Amino acid sequence: GQRLRLGTSSAKIEQDVKIAGLGITPETAIFTMKSKRDELRLYVAPASMNAQVRVNGELLIFKASSSSSGKKSKDEKQLEAGDRIVLGTCAHVMLVCESVSARNSRQNLPDPSRMSSYEKAVREVVLQRPESKDEHGRRLAAM
Repeated sequence: GQRLRLGTSSAKIEQDVKIAGLGITPETAIFTMKSKRDELRLYVAPASMNAQVRVNGELLIFKASSSSSGKKSKDEKQLEAGDRIVLGTCAHVMLVCESVSARNSRQNLPDPSRMSSYEKAVREVVLQRPESKDEHGRRLAAM
């Protein structure tokens, strides 16, 4: 699939998107588009051992593979519209995407102001308590 690398300008590997901030590592995250059953899906994974990537408060871990090759494996997470992504310790991103069916029917995108708040994302990071599936479902239903 298509990949987008996000990190700092000092990374050894050229980053597609360069950002700076607290907790942002030279190689922070990799976003990947994959086709699954004729639908495009977006995934995010931490790009290095020290990278901090959270989705809806859940910390994704870059972990060593148990294979004999010694290669690293990533804790990859599929993203959905309305997911909150925190990169490092302070970069808060809200995923707003238009589905193929919405694009075909010319429906409007959900109002981002009703999805979440920066304060909620900060609370999740500070308290290290991810949003429950019920909370996530209620928030998306309210959009």
